[in-house]
Amino acid sequence: MIDVNELNLQAGSEMQLLVYQYDVAGVSYEASQDVTSLRHRVDLHSCRSGLMTSIKYDPSNPGNSIVIAENWSGLRQ
Repeated sequence: MIDVNELNLQAGSEMQLLVYQYDVAGVSYEASQDVTSLRHRVDLHSCRSGLMTSIKYDPSNPGNSIVIAENWSGLRQ
């Protein structure tokens, strides 16, 4: 995990992004995931730079990845 970003949008709403980096077959990827709708599954204040995280990615397109979903989380406690 690299960072957590909270963006203020129009009409007073927020977007929460997890920004992370990973390597697949010697290629480095940096990605972000909008976790706004998953707030109940992630404590953004416990996410910090350098935290080890599991990532799921599409083997045919390694740039397509996630850190958390409704039924799975790669975040470590």
